Amino acid sequence: MMDSDTWLGSLMEFWDELVHGEKVPKTIKILLAAAILGATVWSGYVFKQLTELAKPQIPPEVKPSPKVAQEARRLSQVVEKFQSTVQARGGSTELSVLASTISRRPFVPPPPPEVEKVGVASLVNEVAPPLVTVKAVIINEPNSVALLDVEGLGDGLIVKKGSPFGDGQGRVVAISGEKVVFTWAGQVYEASMEM
Repeated sequence: MMDSDTWLGSLMEFWDELVHGEKVPKTIKILLAAAILGATVWSGYVFKQLTELAKPQIPPEVKPSPKVAQEARRLSQVVEKFQSTVQARGGSTELSVLASTISRRPFVPPPPPEVEKVGVASLVNEVAPPLVTVKAVIINEPNSVALLDVEGLGDGLIVKKGSPFGDGQGRVVAISGEKVVFTWAGQVYEASMEM
């Protein structure tokens, strides 16, 4: 027999009194046995639930609709194009080497066009055009009209396609909503609308 001075001894004595003692009614003994049995069954059920949760879950295979498959193919093509563009721009130096070998610099403005070297005699014969400013345009095909200010010849000249000005040295070639095209001493010039 265990000593009743320890916890374990006291617990054993209490259990013996519950099971074999005369002081505890029989219904309490039955309820206590049912509670212990119910707790055991509940523990088993919870343990089964935990083991089910611990198993890896394999989702059911779902067949995509044709519309979804078509969209997936389109998106994969877009991704492939993007990746090839990124690779061409970032990893490949061939384009930059090729551009530098043909003297192309996309971020540097191009040099002005080369001016032909002209002899002094031809410069004397060539007459510079006057400054032409377009003040207004009336578009009425084929009879469009423009109001011009021509330096040295006057302001407020009303001209139409084919009109000469400046003693016949200038002639209006075309009139549009943005500009007037004219010739002066055989050369073609444009005058933009004044804003």
